[in-house]
Amino acid sequence: MTGEEKNNSRSVNPKKQFNPKEWTWGALELASRFEIVRSDQELIDTGFATGSDDLWAATGGLNWYLNRHVRTQVNYVFTKFDDIVVNAGNRDHEHALLFRFQFSL
Repeated sequence: MTGEEKNNSRSVNPKKQFNPKEWTWGALELASRFEIVRSDQELIDTGFATGSDDLWAATGGLNWYLNRHVRTQVNYVFTKFDDIVVNAGNRDHEHALLFRFQFSL
């Protein structure tokens, strides 16, 4: 969102690193993901697993790179189960809000 290039082997290096005194805020990146998980119904039928054998999930998020060593991340995930999941309160879907703070060298 702020114009930096992303190299998959390295972290984003903001053009202007986070510095609230100078009103520079680092780099922002929008992220999204869609996933489908399918497993064998036999795992559930035999008791090796509980829950749903199929699900899909959609994720939307924002990454904030304060500098090339520090990143914060917030994601919202909506998951839809093919079957009602009894051990999760008889639900067929769930909402999750995930936060992450990462240091790297």
